[in-house]
Amino acid sequence: MALLNLPEPYGAIDALVEQGDYSQARATLTRTQGTPALAELIEVKIALLDGSLQPQIAMNRLLAVMRKEPKLPGLQELYKEASRLSYDEGASSLSHSHPPPPMKPRT
Repeated sequence: MALLNLPEPYGAIDALVEQGDYSQARATLTRTQGTPALAELIEVKIALLDGSLQPQIAMNRLLAVMRKEPKLPGLQELYKEASRLSYDEGASSLSHSHPPPPMKPRT
């Protein structure tokens, strides 16, 4: 995944996540006072990367954040990554759904 370009102190926590230090990232996040939506974003990213949260559930949690904070930095990027992971796992996703091609009559 990539850094989400978040404001501090969340940017530093995101860097820990990118380094794979999930336990330190979680510990730092619990001590951080700030925007609840940014905290939720980081929590979802950690859980998505460590495998404790399925991509579709992550997408649902991110949609809930989008309803409250649609312009939150990094939100769209993380949602796209969760959607890609869902697709890679073979799970159905509305973001990848499309109607079947039109039927041509046999001649």
